[in-house]
Amino acid sequence: MKKDLKDGHVVIGPSIAELYTPVLARLFGRVGFDWLHIELEHVLMDEEQLYNFIAGGDSAGIPSIVKLPELSRNFVCRSLDGGAAGVRLTWVETRQEMEKLVAWAKYPPDGIRPFWNGANTEYHNKPFTEYAPIANANTIVMAHVETSKGIENIDEICKAKNVDVAIIGPSDLSISLGVPDRTDDPRFLEAAETLVRACESNKVVPGMSCSSVEDAKKWISRGFRCLDLSSEWEMLYSKASDELKELRKVLGYT
Repeated sequence: MKKDLKDGHVVIGPSIAELYTPVLARLFGRVGFDWLHIELEHVLMDEEQLYNFIAGGDSAGIPSIVKLPELSRNFVCRSLDGGAAGVRLTWVETRQEMEKLVAWAKYPPDGIRPFWNGANTEYHNKPFTEYAPIANANTIVMAHVETSKGIENIDEICKAKNVDVAIIGPSDLSISLGVPDRTDDPRFLEAAETLVRACESNKVVPGMSCSSVEDAKKWISRGFRCLDLSSEWEMLYSKASDELKELRKVLGYT
């Protein structure tokens, strides 16, 4: 995933909010998604469910990014040591928050992450000098920006060393800007453009949480390259509803 981001590709992944079975992770890998966005801010997922889901994705070659509910060294270490490819901090408003997140996500000399051999090393007993440089090069760090203050400080946020992606949470950002749900409002579009400019000037990838394919198309056209696309339950609900409606039409039911 990190290579794709560096090479300028658009990467797309579903948000996982309710259905934590490893089978689903493997299915999404087989479908061809680039990554899995595991939502821990708004939902209840225990550690065993988290680790099993990450392992399911790994078995299908699809990396997981864990959205952290708060800036916590414990959350960062456990997510990465459990095999996650990266972490995404919610409600980022300052450069200092991202500098602390990067420090906890990277081994020395780039940070202060404590060393561990486990799911993160695929259970190979690797020495620090061999594993740490590889992990530091590949671990992904994302800033989730969803307030007007975060947009005001976005250039400084993107200046934090080793930040890979700055991704907008559109619902909360629109609320913070005083235009709830109106992502076509000029104030929201201006905020989105401000983030893209800051990302481009600091070699950070701009991202957006998208509610539909049409929504994703719009933001891709505006320069966003890291997208989480709807959620697993919304995709299931949409497909199941469409197929049931089609069959009921054939049967003459309303």
